Amino acid sequence: LLLSAERGEIAILPLGEGDLRQIEYLFAKYEDLSPQLADLSLLHLAQREGISTVFTLDRRDFTAYRLKDKKRLKLIPDEL
Repeated sequence: LLLSAERGEIAILPLGEGDLRQIEYLFAKYEDLSPQLADLSLLHLAQREGISTVFTLDRRDFTAYRLKDKKRLKLIPDEL
């Protein structure tokens, strides 16, 4: 994964103080799932950047998360 980032095949996006309020909102929205900061940060970045496909090995929670337009994220890899 790190090599893919070094080669420019994937992007590692920054988070700043301005993103915290939206991530806090997501924590409240998905409180019943006991979400992790990394998961909600990824969800927030997808919404902020207009990304609909994300890489994650944590399929359980990501099947419940929705983008602002109520659509699911496309998860890669497709199968584990």
